[in-house]
Order: sequence, then C-alpha cells, then structure tokens
Amino acid sequence: MTEELSNPFDGTAVPAGTADTALAVPVTGHAEVDAVLASLSGLEEAEVATHVATFEQAHERLRGALDAPQT
Repeated sequence: MTEELSNPFDGTAVPAGTADTALAVPVTGHAEVDAVLASLSGLEEAEVATHVATFEQAHERLRGALDAPQT
C-alpha cells in the first residue's frame, strides 16, 4: 500500500516517496502574489542555509503587494 499525502494547495493526492513530490504552485489571480509564490518553487533544491533569506524576501514582497492600494 502506498501512502498518499494531500497537496495543501488544491487537495489532490500526492503519492509519498515519489521522485517528484513538488507541490503545484497555486494561482491567486493577483499577479505579484503569483510571482512571489512561483519564485519559491524549487526551494527544496536550494541550500538550506539560504531558506531563511528567501522566505524573508518573499514575505517582504507579499507585504508590499498586499498592502498596496487596490486600483
């Protein structure tokens, strides 16, 4: 029996232990937010030591995008 994990973004089943367990990047419809989320894809391949800086940069970009006045 193969254990399956649930993709937290869309609820689809992701078989555990597969070679490709990368999660699908959600699309929010907000261009800047989508760009930030896309920039995090492949993070699992980066050195762990770079993760904090990457998440901090993504957080700042998200704050800027979400704090900006809506037009």
